[in-house]
Amino acid sequence: MHHAEPSLYVGSRFTTVKQGELSRGLVAAMLWQLNIDREEFLTMTYAYPCELTPVDDGSLIATFPDVPEAISGGADRSEALAMAEDALAAALAGYVHEKREIPAPSEAVEGQALVPVSPVVAAKLALYSAMRTQRITKVELARRLGISESAARKLTNPDHRSHVSQVHKALRALGRSLRVEVTAA
Repeated sequence: MHHAEPSLYVGSRFTTVKQGELSRGLVAAMLWQLNIDREEFLTMTYAYPCELTPVDDGSLIATFPDVPEAISGGADRSEALAMAEDALAAALAGYVHEKREIPAPSEAVEGQALVPVSPVVAAKLALYSAMRTQRITKVELARRLGISESAARKLTNPDHRSHVSQVHKALRALGRSLRVEVTAA
């Protein structure tokens, strides 16, 4: 019996995935075959498409296709988007607390607004994702940073206030970097 090798699709592009462990060389070859820049592949942007749906009373309901747990609303577009940012951050924090993978945002389509989380929350989500990928515990992160486990726990908790420079230092300890991008609203 012949087993077809699985394929990895990115939009309309695809490549075949070999059975077994993926080596760095194989991943590099797959990215090359898909014409995906390695840095772009390793970059995660924490801005998600948001759909605003009018309600009978004139208010708007905000939902996120990639994060269905994030639902909010507001009296007008401005208020709905401000509330949506808070709902998105709370829902993604829930993923961290439940030890789930953070969903990657899809491309926004016409009619959708792109809603980012705050830079500190984005940094904490990136730290959490890097720790999951590398199987780094909070104890190990604390050891690498020379801090207590309690302090490391706070750095990874999106609900805890931390200075972005502390989270950036933790990201660097895992071989990651934080980049803040400013765009027109």
